[in-house]
Amino acid sequence: MDGSTSLRTPEVTIIVILLFVIGLILFVVYGNIASSIITAVLTIIIGVITFVLGQIAIKFFIEPIQRQQEHIGKIAHYLIFYADLWANPGFGPDDKIKEAEKKFRQLASELRALTNLVKGYYYFSSLGIVPSYIEIETSARNLIGLSNSLRSMEFPDERETRRHTHDLIKRNQQSVNEIESALDIKMGLGVRE
Repeated sequence: MDGSTSLRTPEVTIIVILLFVIGLILFVVYGNIASSIITAVLTIIIGVITFVLGQIAIKFFIEPIQRQQEHIGKIAHYLIFYADLWANPGFGPDDKIKEAEKKFRQLASELRALTNLVKGYYYFSSLGIVPSYIEIETSARNLIGLSNSLRSMEFPDERETRRHTHDLIKRNQQSVNEIESALDIKMGLGVRE
């Protein structure tokens, strides 16, 4: 042998084993990174899908239902606010009567409109989350009835005027009872029979 170095079999074996171990380590490291990247990407995709579906649920279902419930609260407010007028038709300042007539009609219209904004309304009403269409229509009809009844008619005979006013008061109390019952408002403004 001349003085040159030649690779012997054990050295080659060690080098091959070292390269194999380094390759195995790199595979494990990069394999975990690839797995982590895939996991992160899937997590992001699932998060985006969940966010989008959540926003759809909020915009089409939850917000319209909340708006309707807020409006029902507004109806309760105005039933109390104008109780002096609907409980005593024909008595009160003319401008306040006109204001109440307009407000009750507006409340009825908005109730119907807000109900139509809720997608899948029959489903939610069957679960008892929102009032049924019949209850909404009953309430809207009674609100319009209240609007129409705030002025007492004057008859030539005073007894006839009092009887008519008494009938209006009873009808208004019944209307308020029906609104409270249909919209599940717990105020006790109407007279229970």
